[in-house]
Order: sequence, then C-alpha cells, then structure tokens
Amino acid sequence: MCHPISQKKKRKKAGTVLLDFIVGVFQPLVPAIAGGGILKSFLLLFSLLGWMDAKGQTYQILNMVGDAPLYFLPLLVAVTTANKLKVKKTHWSHYQQSVRSFCRT
Repeated sequence: MCHPISQKKKRKKAGTVLLDFIVGVFQPLVPAIAGGGILKSFLLLFSLLGWMDAKGQTYQILNMVGDAPLYFLPLLVAVTTANKLKVKKTHWSHYQQSVRSFCRT
C-alpha cells in the first residue's frame, strides 16, 4: 500500500525537540535580560563619570528596573513556558493570584 508523501509524518529527533523547546522558552526573554544589563552598564558608566550620584533616587530606581528581569526570571520563564506549551489563558488566574500575593509581601 503506497502512501502519498503528504500523509507521512516525519519524526523529529529527541535532541531537536528538546532544543526547540528550550529556545522557544528562553528566546522571548533575551531582550528583557539584555535591556536590563545594558541599563545597568549605563548606570555604572554614568556613576564613574560623575554624571549620576550612586546614592540618588533616580539611580536607585533605574538600578531596580535593571534588576527586574533577573529578579522576576522564574515567573517570566513560567509564562513563556506556558505560552510554548499552549496553556489555556483561563488557567492563568492561578498565576495572577500568585503574582499579586508575591508583590504584596
């Protein structure tokens, strides 16, 4: 019995599937992590050049903004993993409740 090519399923190798999953989870996070690192680099440069006081409020707030992607990395990985696994958005209320309780503490 001859099957047309369009009906045959190609099996992917386990390594290819694993790497595709890892890349799909972490690729959306790269801009946030890179942006935080660049912001912190500029803050360090401005502090060394004397353009900003390291004890000033603006510096402290921007420093926290630069740390935010790394601080919330586990939550960001959970969200991108849920997107990659195509979790229904109706199940996200549990994530929202945990974030709200986490931010209140």
